[in-house]
Amino acid sequence: SPLVVAALLTCTLTAVACWASRASGLTGPTRLRIVASEDLQDTATLVQRFGDSSGVDVTVRYLPRRTLVAQLAAGAVDGHADAVFLPQVGPGGLPKEAERRLERGNVIMTSPVALGLRTGVRDRLTVTGSTTTGTPAAEDGGISWRQIVDAVNRGQLRFGMVEPPSPGAAEADQPDLDETDAALLTIATGLAQAPGALITHEAYRISPDLRTLRRGQVLRPASGSDLVNQMRADAEPVDAVVASEAELLRINEQLRSPLEIQVPGGQAVSTRYLLRPLIEPVSPAAHDGITELTGYLARSAAQAWLARNTHRRPATAGGESAGAGGVAFPTARELEIPRSAEALAEVIGAYLDEVHYPTRVV
Repeated sequence: SPLVVAALLTCTLTAVACWASRASGLTGPTRLRIVASEDLQDTATLVQRFGDSSGVDVTVRYLPRRTLVAQLAAGAVDGHADAVFLPQVGPGGLPKEAERRLERGNVIMTSPVALGLRTGVRDRLTVTGSTTTGTPAAEDGGISWRQIVDAVNRGQLRFGMVEPPSPGAAEADQPDLDETDAALLTIATGLAQAPGALITHEAYRISPDLRTLRRGQVLRPASGSDLVNQMRADAEPVDAVVASEAELLRINEQLRSPLEIQVPGGQAVSTRYLLRPLIEPVSPAAHDGITELTGYLARSAAQAWLARNTHRRPATAGGESAGAGGVAFPTARELEIPRSAEALAEVIGAYLDEVHYPTRVV
């Protein structure tokens, strides 16, 4: 009968539509809401390209990283986002209240801590260090962190770095580590010549070196973007900059005479940039959209775009040497993060000279 034919036709069209949706990798609504760290705004063009090519309506809201993590931990992101896109340091993840709301996610990019030197500084430090203090250069011919500390102690080096957080932030059971923590841990591990993760007694041993190093930090911006802006404006003349490799490469785009970038000792703590779904997204169908976006960002063309435009290292296998502007990234072996919150607090506290040891009255 006509009614039966109409019913069968309706079911057939519905099945075809469902198959087409599944074939594209997406089911249900194609809206994806992401809250991202504001330093990832340089990925906006690529994310928009994904939305245009896939038909997914992607909305990204950017927040300062610490604000994002605080809101996530407080539950303020619940019901308003399907995923977060943010930098993390170390395998421990975020504070527990934030971590429990997120799935594991995927690493999209990485960037190790590096040292940027003004023209001629490396030669000056190598010559002065070897003749004055006997401090040897790094085995690879570069500058070691020990040479940097010795140069600061002699009053021969001034540097810039993002201002670290207070040591109290490191004393939590599961502290939230950012790029500034990565920089201090890289320096501390290099000074201690630790074979693995820095432990508390090693952190105590190098505390005087960290306090010495602090005297040389004359540029103390609050964020990586502030560091780039202050270097462009030449706010305070410096001989060196300690930052993520990506930030140093961005700084070089602003300078007439670029910094010489190296990874002292060929090892550093890296920042990883992860796309992480919420365990309870706004829409259950959003998981399909996140899977599609993750796959898109992992493609070789997307990874090359990210390396070229954000200066961060590719996360996909085999892409480690595909550097920005066709220049290979230097070797950077990953350093382990201290397992002890006390060791981390000691490093930050010693650097800020906020550690006070108890005294005994005899």
